[in-house]
Order: sequence, then structure tokens, then C-alpha cells
Amino acid sequence: MIDVTPITDFNEFFAWYMNIIKSKVDGFDVSMPSDVIHNKIGKLTKEEQKFTEKMIRKIQHIPKSPQGKNMIEFENDNSLGTYACYWNKNKGKFIIKYPSVTYYYLRYPDIIKVAIQHEIGHIVNGDCVYKSEHGSDYQKEHHSCINKAQDTRINQNLNYDTLDYLNRCLFTFSNAPAPCPFVPELYFPKCGLSLSYKGSATAPFIHTNYHKMHPEADKDDGKVDLMLGTYVKTLIDKHGYPAETYGRVVKKRPVNPSSTNYGIIKITDDEIEAIKNDDWKFFKSFNDPIAVLGGNTLFADAKFLKDNEIGNYEYGKDVKELNPLQKPVSPDKIPKEGDIAFTRKDVGSIPKEVFGMITKIIDESKKEYQISEFVDEFQKLIGSGKAEEYFELLTSGRTFPFTGNTEMEIWIKEFIIKPLSPPPPPCDDPPCPEPPEKPIERPQVGDVVQIKKGDKKGKYGVIEAETENGFVITEVSEEVAKAMVSKK
Repeated sequence: MIDVTPITDFNEFFAWYMNIIKSKVDGFDVSMPSDVIHNKIGKLTKEEQKFTEKMIRKIQHIPKSPQGKNMIEFENDNSLGTYACYWNKNKGKFIIKYPSVTYYYLRYPDIIKVAIQHEIGHIVNGDCVYKSEHGSDYQKEHHSCINKAQDTRINQNLNYDTLDYLNRCLFTFSNAPAPCPFVPELYFPKCGLSLSYKGSATAPFIHTNYHKMHPEADKDDGKVDLMLGTYVKTLIDKHGYPAETYGRVVKKRPVNPSSTNYGIIKITDDEIEAIKNDDWKFFKSFNDPIAVLGGNTLFADAKFLKDNEIGNYEYGKDVKELNPLQKPVSPDKIPKEGDIAFTRKDVGSIPKEVFGMITKIIDESKKEYQISEFVDEFQKLIGSGKAEEYFELLTSGRTFPFTGNTEMEIWIKEFIIKPLSPPPPPCDDPPCPEPPEKPIERPQVGDVVQIKKGDKKGKYGVIEAETENGFVITEVSEEVAKAMVSKK
């Protein structure tokens, strides 16, 4: 048995761990696919398995059945190169599969704790016996994106630093940051979700919102297939280039069913600066030295490719050596008052990834707009795409929509527009008749009014309250007022 005296410093543990890996894996190289590394290590002996499983139960509490029976068993399996769990109907127990490297993680128990907590999360949340309401064919087709939603729901409650350490030891075998992609901060933006849902979002809710932005199911079960021409950033030191070197994919070759080899070339300082600053206009006028057709056909001067070559990198199911960046596309939409904004970065009192309303155009030529942050009730309605409920609440006056946080933001760089409008009513020939005029009624809280007297004459406002002395009115712009009236 190995010495299981804990090593408290992760860097010290990683150095010790990699010496073990290199001694176990013939011809070890950091570019090896992780599943190859795990299979080369081989299975633990029966004695080592028994010891490892006993220690896992000491490190992490394993829940039992209401009758006090052990409902979870362990199985040493390197074929996946990761941890997994499933329901064994014959045994009537859940099985957690673990790779042989777990034996060495005993010297840094936090890694074992976070890995087992993740698998227990799948068990206690019913993921192992989950059946989609859309049927088995749908569940099979959506296996990958359902699993990502489940992982995100679990990981939001785990320690992110330890998840990073686990990824370094399990997947990249490099002591460089390898952030888990399935946490709310990184996955919610792909689903159009605000971080206000962190801690409460269910897996079906995350999955449903993911497909509002990505209609098709993830059919590759986690495999990444980068298009030629994609901008990337390396995550490891390799080929004489440090981690976080920017480049561009110019060739690719499958290594095995779960891994692809990508050839990367250097890009210009101007391109790097544009990517860092989200300068979408740069790419619209960029004189691109390579031409890409259909994502898999590339035309470029052979000498240019050779002169700028960085080297080959792996990006498959298990090894995440590249961080893909999307090539920006300049939108034609011009923001207007009343539009819903989705923030892309922290700006003053308004945090990243929340919804707000454009309440004032400060300087259209400079793309400067005033954004007012919505309260949580509105955040949830907008994030779930409930347009009709949003407009009903906005015009009802039951809840004041804004937190009071108001900041100036720059279009595209600091926020994007979240389209949200109720579907138009069906209308056949002949044209729908005009609705009858509403009888004039006494103003009520929530009504939009135009001020007829005083220094605010001609301005628009919303009635917030009624007092003995009259109405309390909050001023809004004409555009916002008209937008609110049109939704009533």
C-alpha cells in the first residue's frame, strides 16, 4: 500500500503524482489522450481496490437506505478515463465507477471528495433512473446535453478550485488551470440564464433553456469538433509556446473516436487585441489571409501556413487543451429604449449576466446607453422566456421592475439585446378588426400617463402609488411609455 499521508499543497502533490504517472505510462507525453493514459496505468490489484474503496468511505460520507443498508458499491474501471455511476438492477444498488488514479488521490483527499460528491449528486437527484417525459428516443438523442445540465446543477454546489484540480489530474495531466465548463458561470450564458438561478436551477430547467439558444441536440456526447478557421487559446505549455497562446485552427485529423488532432497557426497582434476587446467591427473589415468554406475546407497560401505554424494540439472528449473563441459577427440591430439588455461584464453596480432595460440613449454614435437592472422576479421571467407573463407584470404595477442600479453601458462590448416579445395573434383575411376603444376610467396604480401641468408638462410617467394628495408618478421616456401601453 502507498503512504497515504496527505500532501496539503496541491503543487507539491501534483509533482509527486506526475512522477507516478510517468513511471506507470510508457512514452508518456502530455499530448496523449487521457483515455490512453488511464488504460496504460491498468487496473488496481484486488488488495489496492479494497483499500481504495475503504478509504473513499472514510473520506466521503456515503448515504445509506432508510433501512441502513449500503446502496452504493464501487467498481475500478479505466475504460472511461473518468468517474461514472449507474443503477445495477440485479444487485439493487448504485455502482460508482472510479479510475485507478483514485488510488494516488488518497494523498490529496479533497480531489476524491469532490469526485465522489459529484457522482452522489447524480444518484440522490435521480439521474441514474431518470426518464424523460419526451420518451426514450428523445432521451437517447439528448443524452449529452441532458448530462451537461445535470452536471451543472451538481457542480454549482461544489468547490470550483477542487474541480479544477480534479480536471488537471484526471484529464489534462498538466498543472495549468483547467476550469470545469459545466458550472453556472460558464454554462448558464449558453442557456441565456441569469446567475440569479445559481443554487436553484433544476437540470430539466437548464436543459430546456439550453435548447432555446441551441435547438439541436448535442449528438457528440461531449466531443468537440472545431471548424477550420476557429480562433483558439491554448491551455498548456507545448511546442515551445506558453499556455494561453492565441492561434487559429487550420487542419484537423481524428486520432480516435473521442479525440481529434488540430493544427494551429499564430495570429496577428491586431486579431488578438480585437478578440480581447470584443472588437466585432475589426472582424467585419478584416482582410483575412485564409478563406474557409463550410467549416471543413480551407484555402490559404502554403508558405503562410508553414511560416506561422505553432503545432498540433488535442481536443477530444477527455483532453481539453484548447479554449475555443467564437469569431465575432457584427450585428445590424440598433438598440432602442425599452429593449431588454443582457450584460456581458460587470459594470458599476450592475453585475455580469443579468437582465436590464435600456431606459435612455446617451450617445448613439458612441453606442452608449443607460441600463436599469431588473429585480429578481423579472430576471426569472425573462430568463425562462415567459414573454406574456413578463409584459403582464410590467404593465400591472404590482412590482416595481427595477432595483435602482442604473449604469451607462456600451452596446456589444458590455451588453447584448435579449429579444422578448409575445407572439402576434393569429389573423386571417379579412384583416382583424380594430379593437373597440376602452371607456375612460379613473387612473390606477400601474397606468401610464402623460403629465398635463407643471414643469413636467408633456412628459410621461407610471403611477406608482396613490396618496391623499394625489398620485406618485415615476417619469419614463416616451419610447418606454409607448412600449408599455402597447402591451396592455
